[in-house]
Parts: sequence; structure tokens; C-alpha cells
Amino acid sequence: MTESPVAADAVALPSRGGVVAHPLVTIGRAPIPAHATAAASPLRPQLFVTVLEAGEDALLVRWVESGRCHYGEQRWRLRVALQPGRCALSGQPIEPGEPVFRPVRRPVPANGDEMIRPAAVPGMDGAACDGTPAEVDARDPADVHG
Repeated sequence: MTESPVAADAVALPSRGGVVAHPLVTIGRAPIPAHATAAASPLRPQLFVTVLEAGEDALLVRWVESGRCHYGEQRWRLRVALQPGRCALSGQPIEPGEPVFRPVRRPVPANGDEMIRPAAVPGMDGAACDGTPAEVDARDPADVHG
């Protein structure tokens, strides 16, 4: 019996916040960037969130929540929090009026009410923390234009 190539390469990554991150495996997709590691969210133990790409006003997120939903490549847009909540990456509290990333809402995904603080995104260095673009109404759905 031969060992599968995935199993041979699977080595546990260093712990992040006391939770061991596991290597990401891609099947039939482009490789995930080296900086992206799946980490258990402080919100729920069955939730793993990975930021695949980060821009000034958008994220590409892998959202895996056992028993609820799985989005391999989900677009998130910078918005303003309309209600209090907690960041899916850091667990930090979010107050109404703060800039946050939210999933694109057309169609409304199962995790449509979740939020990520820009300061919690690796490599953002507070670039998006100054606020949302002036022409954006926080109540508008986070649509993908183009």
C-alpha cells in the first residue's frame, strides 16, 4: 500500500493562539499562498478562516464551518459595521460605525452577518482602518461590480 502524496506532505504547522494550524490542501486549484494558514476562529471551535488575498477594500477568504457552510473562495468588501459583533479572525469586539470586511451579499451567504476587523488581517498594517470609501453606503449590499 502506497502513502498518498498529501499524507506524506502533511506536517502540522506551528500553533497560533494555542490552536495547531494544519497545512492547507488544494485539489484542482491554484496553490494557496505560503502566508495563508487555516486557523481556528476564537468565535467557534468548528470555524476555520483563511485570508487568501487582501487588498485595501477587499478580501478573498476561505471560510470552513463544519456542519454549516464552506466557501472555498469568498469575496469580502470593506463596509461599516451596522451592529455590534465580534471579529471572526481575532474575536475582538466590533462596535457600530467601525470599518469591517463583510461577505458579498448577492446571493446572501450563510455567513452573511459575519465581520472581520481590518486590523486583524495579516499584512494589512491598518491600511483599511481609516474607514470605508466615501462613496460607499454601509447599508448597500457588498456587491461585486465589473
